[in-house]
Amino acid sequence: MDKGLKDRILKGVLLNKVKQKLLKNQNGLCSKCEGILDLKLEKLELDHTIPLSEGGKDKMSNMTLMHKECHAQKTALERRIRAYKKRSAID
Repeated sequence: MDKGLKDRILKGVLLNKVKQKLLKNQNGLCSKCEGILDLKLEKLELDHTIPLSEGGKDKMSNMTLMHKECHAQKTALERRIRAYKKRSAID
């Protein structure tokens, strides 16, 4: 097995463990909509509470688990807020 494949498998295993731990910490609920999360039936995404682009850390304490659509909505809102702040700073 080549090193790249081995690294991808290890990353996948670790990511799944992080998701399982977050799922338990969040009592199985999405941190945005509070709907039920199911690792087996849907694609769930990790969200950085404080975005990495704003100095957030890539640590469990800065991560939550969300439905894919909830994560997309939160990210879109954060982008709009950053754009607004950037425009306001120019004015």
